[in-house]
Amino acid sequence: MNYKVLLNFLKNKEIIKKKINEIKNASKLNLKEKWNYYLPKAKEDKCIAIDGSYNFLKYRSLVFYAINIASVIYENSKIKVDVFPIFDMVEDFIYLEDFLKSEMLKKEIEIAKNYCKEFNIILDGSLIYFLNFIPPNERKNYLNFFEESDKLIFSISKTPIKKIEEIDVGFSNEIFKEKNFGIITFYFKLKKSSLVYKVETFEKNKDRIEEIVSLIKFFDYRGYPYILKKAHKEAKISNKDMERFAKILGIKEETGREVL
Repeated sequence: MNYKVLLNFLKNKEIIKKKINEIKNASKLNLKEKWNYYLPKAKEDKCIAIDGSYNFLKYRSLVFYAINIASVIYENSKIKVDVFPIFDMVEDFIYLEDFLKSEMLKKEIEIAKNYCKEFNIILDGSLIYFLNFIPPNERKNYLNFFEESDKLIFSISKTPIKKIEEIDVGFSNEIFKEKNFGIITFYFKLKKSSLVYKVETFEKNKDRIEEIVSLIKFFDYRGYPYILKKAHKEAKISNKDMERFAKILGIKEETGREVL
C-alpha cells in the first residue's frame, strides 16, 4: 500500500471516529417508536457472505503477519467456501495494526465489488467503515459499481445492540443516514427470543428493507445469518495457526524472539 494512503487515513481518523459515534448514538433511540412488526418469509437467492481476519507475530525488529478473507457463496442450494490468504514479513512500525486492518477491509470490499453484479452481498461489520478504507481516488469507482447493481448489498454488525424482549419480530424504519456514501442504518429482529442487529445498506434500498430481512431469514441460525457465521469461522487466524506457520518457515522463538 502507498503510505500516502495510510497518512491520509490517519489525517481523517477523528472524522471517521465522529461518524462511528454518531451511529452508536443513533442506536440508543427508542426503537419501539420506529418499529414495524414483520414476520419475514424466507427468500432464497444467490448470496455471498464475506468476512476477514488478521494476526501477527512480533520479533525484535520484524513482524510476520497473515491476513485471511473468507467468502461463503450460496448458489443453487449449494455452499462454496473460498479463502484469500496473504502472508508477509515487514519491519515493525507504529501503525502496524491500522495497516493490517486497512489491507483486510480493502480486500473484503474488492471481493464484494467483483461479485455484486450477480450475487447479493452480506459484509460483516459496517459498510460505512469499509468504504472509508478505500483510497479516495478509487472510491467513486466502487460506489458506481454498487449503485449500478440491482442486487442487495448490506452489512450486519456482528455484535447485537441489546436484547429487547418487548420488541416483536420485525425491523425499524431508517434510524441514521450517512450522506457522503448515501448509506442508511436500520435494525432487525428475526425471532421473539433473538437479539436485535444493525444493518447498513445503500439508500437506494430503503424500499427493500423487507426484502433484506427476508433474505437474512433464509439463512437464519439463531437470529443471525448462518453464511456470515461460517465466513467468520473460515476467515479466523488463531495464535496457534501463526505459531504453526512460523515453525514451517523455520522461525524460532528464542529470548526476545529472534528470526533465525
